[in-house]
Amino acid sequence: MRKLRVLILLLALAPVSRVQGQAADSEIVLGGVLLRLGMSQNEVLTALSPVYDLREMGGATSWFVSRRGDSDLGGVGSIAFRDRTLTSVNKNWGPRPPTAEQVVEALYGALRSVGRGSWQTCQVHSGGLVGATDPDWADLRIIQIHCGGHEIQIQGGRNYTTEVSESISIN
Repeated sequence: MRKLRVLILLLALAPVSRVQGQAADSEIVLGGVLLRLGMSQNEVLTALSPVYDLREMGGATSWFVSRRGDSDLGGVGSIAFRDRTLTSVNKNWGPRPPTAEQVVEALYGALRSVGRGSWQTCQVHSGGLVGATDPDWADLRIIQIHCGGHEIQIQGGRNYTTEVSESISIN
């Protein structure tokens, strides 16, 4: 647990970090399937549906992606479309709730996924829910790492399950 705190502290204090490698800003591997922003909705759903449960959230524009039979809604991630074109992918790294070692492994995996060959400058931001009056929400801590078109987010706190996710999107 102490190692995890040190790792998160180092990430939070670093205004700019360097991550080895560079992934294409518009692609991400979700559950073993390479997805590229701009793919057709039919192509994405056809690629994911043989292996994963896809559940609509808010109409046919956004979908949760879960392992077959898994009760963790969106356990693998989520996808979103605009005009039947892929505009956003969110990938969850690691189990919920994770152990400290699993958080480190998830963060390592997320950083390696954006690192494919050369050094890249990344921006790191830390924060929480500023001005939250509910004590349950006031404890939430968020670290965001922006590397090119990818964002890695680590969030957690005393009242929250720690999660590591990676996302790409078209603004």
